[in-house]
Amino acid sequence: MKAPDFWRHNSSGLAGVILAPLGQLYGLGSRLRRVGHRGWKCPVPVICVGNLVAGGAGKTPVVLDLVSRMAKSPAHVLSRGYGGSERGPLRVNVDTHTASQVGDEALLGAAITPTWVSRDRQAGCRAACADGAAAIILDDGFQDPSVQKDLSLVVVDGGYGFGNGRMIPAGPLRETIECGLGRADAVVMVGEDTVDVSRHIGEHVTVLRARLVPVETRDWQHEKVVAFAGIGRPEKFFQSLRDLGCEMCETLSFADHHSYSADELDDLKARALACGATLVTTTKDMVRIPEKHRLGIDVLAVRLEWEDPSQIKALIKVYISGSRHASSAGVPAHVTSNLPTVSPGKWLVYGIQAVSAYLMFLSIRLLPLAVASGFGGWLGRSVGPHLPHSKRARRNLQQAFADKSPAEIETIIRAMWDNFGRVVFEFPLLHRLRFGAPGDGDIDVEVHGWQHTEVLRDDGKPGIFLSGHFANWELAGRSVMLRGLPLHLIYRLPNNPLTVRLLMHRNPGQGEMIPKGARGARRALKLLKNGEHLGIMADQKMNDGIAIPFFGRDAMTAPALAQFALRFNCPVVPVRVERMGGVRFKVTHYPPLIVENTGDRQADIRAFMIQTNQMLENWVRERPEQWLWLHNRWPG
Repeated sequence: MKAPDFWRHNSSGLAGVILAPLGQLYGLGSRLRRVGHRGWKCPVPVICVGNLVAGGAGKTPVVLDLVSRMAKSPAHVLSRGYGGSERGPLRVNVDTHTASQVGDEALLGAAITPTWVSRDRQAGCRAACADGAAAIILDDGFQDPSVQKDLSLVVVDGGYGFGNGRMIPAGPLRETIECGLGRADAVVMVGEDTVDVSRHIGEHVTVLRARLVPVETRDWQHEKVVAFAGIGRPEKFFQSLRDLGCEMCETLSFADHHSYSADELDDLKARALACGATLVTTTKDMVRIPEKHRLGIDVLAVRLEWEDPSQIKALIKVYISGSRHASSAGVPAHVTSNLPTVSPGKWLVYGIQAVSAYLMFLSIRLLPLAVASGFGGWLGRSVGPHLPHSKRARRNLQQAFADKSPAEIETIIRAMWDNFGRVVFEFPLLHRLRFGAPGDGDIDVEVHGWQHTEVLRDDGKPGIFLSGHFANWELAGRSVMLRGLPLHLIYRLPNNPLTVRLLMHRNPGQGEMIPKGARGARRALKLLKNGEHLGIMADQKMNDGIAIPFFGRDAMTAPALAQFALRFNCPVVPVRVERMGGVRFKVTHYPPLIVENTGDRQADIRAFMIQTNQMLENWVRERPEQWLWLHNRWPG
């Protein structure tokens, strides 16, 4: 199929307007297909390389690049076999299969790694696993809910973007941009963004930038060529030839995956012969040409080149190392394998609570971000001060600020509940927040000091990020992961194990959720030993911790932060979140802190935790209404 011109960016074609209602129906059908569909969990990691538009975006070069980067955990490629007659599951053999049987993409994959075609992706994954696959890369399949993905990459052509922004048949979109990017772990932007794709992506999704570069096996300078291509965007191929210095005699475009007839190939060769030119095409086109007709046709091969290879390397490390895949359906294995033993009546209560929580979560996702946050703030400040939990907050404030009047303390409590209500109602909509550096323009979260995080990302050593329950504390970890640094978050298990899946929303696909406790501590040690990075909230009480001053009084403090940093000699980067009003935030990544090693381990740990508590206290004093005073921070 050749994409119609009115699908293009900024197209004002009447056809797109007329077909828009059908596009809405298509989008509704796409969404209904995924509703309630949990998908099969593959026993090995599944990486999906897909896109949001019909036609080519550069998926296959991304797939081939990933295969080359996963040599230590050999991956099998699974394709639907578009353009081929085989339904599969079938392992592709480049010596016996043709593009008319298995499609061109499968043949390209089979040339470098075991590759399968299967219309039923679940059956294809099972076949690959049975054949010894250590990981599976889906070439397309982002919209298919039948198989759960451990890592989803959405490939976007920087020169085409999302077309006119409408859904099939009014435009090229397979689903709405918001819905698609909401499930993506990262976007791979191939080529320069000439159609302002970034405006749609925002800053809530990690963007990996790459470009296609020619594999120069000869000097093309001043070469006269007749070029033809049947790919998603043939003009990209033609421009590559121009950039190499070719003299373009003629260019001919065909539909994506076009099957060339003998007459067409004879005509192409005649055109090249008539002007004394070389006939040249793409690697993808060449595999669709029968071998007996390939004589007299040259190929310009391309490869993917990453702007920052460390970002994709970090993603692969997380997903293929097993840290992310160790959980089932996104829920940590410690939950799925060790559910608490409780009475049937308690499970009924858990079930009712969980259903209510999920319904609330889904309902909030229907609201605009500012409306949801504002309503949450109103609800929090209206109800929160009258709840029993506020007694603890009042006691904590009286101990911390003995000089404040009862009226001032009540003002802080009311503002604290306003902030907490906003955090709860912002949680389902975190993916909509736009992150950026100062001066980036239309953003919600202004991040300062990203350079400190980038140092830890690139140094190949373990590291720790420290924060506390300030403003919307969920933004601390997200601001780290948006720089391409996978972060494993230590958290407290909810009382209701059926609501654990909601917590997975806080980690946008780039790390593991580690529970507090002995088992979690062992897991954290293993991750740091492997050069990974942890996120720790250091402002909570730990009954069996060590007594460290906090607002002039001893507070039982978890020493794990200092213990980890001292054991692995790794830096600790403080990350502070401040609410600047409504849904506008400031996040600051501070220069790393280093635990001084004097040889007296206990004294060194204590000194570092004193430094940490003093820093947290300073943050609280500056904005007391934005800290969560509900924790039982001091004894008595």
